[in-house]
Amino acid sequence: MIFLTNWFFWISVGASIPLFWILPEGRPRRIYLLIWSLALLASLQPLATGGLLFLAAFVYYAAASSSRASGKSSRLLLPGILIPIVYLVTCKVFPLYWESAEHLPRYISPLLVPLGISYFTFKLIHYMLESSWKAFPDHGFLDFLLYMFFLPIFPLGPIERFEHFHGKSASTFDLDLFAAGVGRLVVGFFKKVVVADILLKSCLLGLWLGVERPDDLLALESSTSTAKVWLVLVSYFLYCLTDFSSAIDIAIGFSALFGYKISENFNYPLISRNVGEFWRRWHITLGDWVRRYIYFPALGMFRSRVLALSFAMVTIGLWHGFTSTWFAWGCYHGIGLIAFVIFQDRIGRFPKVHSFFQSRKAFPLSWALTLAFVSLGYCFVGSTSMAHSIELLRGAFGLWS
Repeated sequence: MIFLTNWFFWISVGASIPLFWILPEGRPRRIYLLIWSLALLASLQPLATGGLLFLAAFVYYAAASSSRASGKSSRLLLPGILIPIVYLVTCKVFPLYWESAEHLPRYISPLLVPLGISYFTFKLIHYMLESSWKAFPDHGFLDFLLYMFFLPIFPLGPIERFEHFHGKSASTFDLDLFAAGVGRLVVGFFKKVVVADILLKSCLLGLWLGVERPDDLLALESSTSTAKVWLVLVSYFLYCLTDFSSAIDIAIGFSALFGYKISENFNYPLISRNVGEFWRRWHITLGDWVRRYIYFPALGMFRSRVLALSFAMVTIGLWHGFTSTWFAWGCYHGIGLIAFVIFQDRIGRFPKVHSFFQSRKAFPLSWALTLAFVSLGYCFVGSTSMAHSIELLRGAFGLWS
């Protein structure tokens, strides 16, 4: 949400939209969008933006080499995948080292670690792999760079697929799409400012519960009941959901102003009746990416859904952050998905039991259990260390040490 309070950004947006539609259709508009996106990103992070440009150029060259290779893999296929991964890991680990070194200036880390590096890297890997499989329509370097740096979806996604992005731009001004984009922006800003920041963060968590994040409860543990721990965890989950989904609303609405139809990233995850359904509704584009490039290859290699799910969820955890708490969060959801798969297999042998769990009668119970499971995971997400996470888990079951 770095752009929300940047007045220069919003002034440039207001000026850029009419100019974009005045320009001739096709290449001039794409060039303009790319220059505008790069200029704004470079105004915030010039060094990081330059590094991303070099990385993107290398991957494009490697992908072009792979797509031309006939009957055998290009020598650049593996470097084209590993170099972005190494860059991502470096960007995840570097701030942790920098913050722990007291003698180093704090302003350096944000300048060198790019915004949206997790999304950027996964889009690069997607592009590299699909190019090697010759899955893309004809396009050029300009199309690729615009896909990678398109500002509305650059910081917080969604993780758009190249062929979807490349083929979903409106060639002429579409009033219905533009109006839908404006409406989506209004919804996004309302969710962010009113629901997430004022109602959930300031009023519910701050004023009523007296915390900013779950591990703030540790300072009050002697007077904190189990019910309060759960209330904080559920409230924090709702805040994170509303905060993140509002960013996606803004990204989708913002993209529509330029004639781009962007993929949805949430499909009402709050109504999920099990953890499997939750992950089909939550962060949809990330789930699709991991399913295609981690889960199915691991399933084919190991012939084990347990191992494939483990690899997939650990990947999602570490993609969020290279810390023990995010790793534990990924493992936690992996265990939940594995337990759900095993449970499904078992009750599938008993048709009456299976039909009951699919019925409306079972919905309140299954919904409450899913909400409890997902909220309990915020013991990890809402903590600064594993020690705090474990203590919160104990508190959630009335076992304060």
